[in-house]
Amino acid sequence: MKKLFCTLALIFMLNSPAQADVITPYIGIFGTTSYAKSPGILFTPILAATALPLYQDYVAKAQVNRVYLEMSVAKVIIDAALPDGKKITLDAENKDGYESLGLVTENGEPRNPLISKYELKGFENNEEGKIVATFGSRSDRRLHDSKIHLERKKDGVWICSIERKNPRFKRRFYPVGCVLER
Repeated sequence: MKKLFCTLALIFMLNSPAQADVITPYIGIFGTTSYAKSPGILFTPILAATALPLYQDYVAKAQVNRVYLEMSVAKVIIDAALPDGKKITLDAENKDGYESLGLVTENGEPRNPLISKYELKGFENNEEGKIVATFGSRSDRRLHDSKIHLERKKDGVWICSIERKNPRFKRRFYPVGCVLER
């Protein structure tokens, strides 16, 4: 890292107008021949090499947070419906005695294109239950087949956990409050 900063400092020093004649004494008919005169050419690969992986991590984290946010909305719907004795369903329309989470369309396909399927387990008689979202092929490749679990305990406390299927699913992608499922 120190070598990189020294190299960059040298390039900036060499690029100053006062040093231009010393560094590039040959001036042809097209101007100077030094690459030090055009730092954009030198810095573009460095910026690309550092910025691209950071951007890809940002996109993956944004996708995880999007799914977690949609599931958090479902938590609110469940907490409001269970005391009224309603049954929870993934279906798109509300029927008598049922409360829809609105996570899937009429065909049963997830509304979110990042998700391949949602699962709903439990929630009978105001008991424990779980919502599981599985990342599909339209999500970042490091997220494929991984799952986010939102589990409701009997006392109404929600626990978020992540089931990683890909070892490249980084810890920094986790939403705040989610833990690795063991």
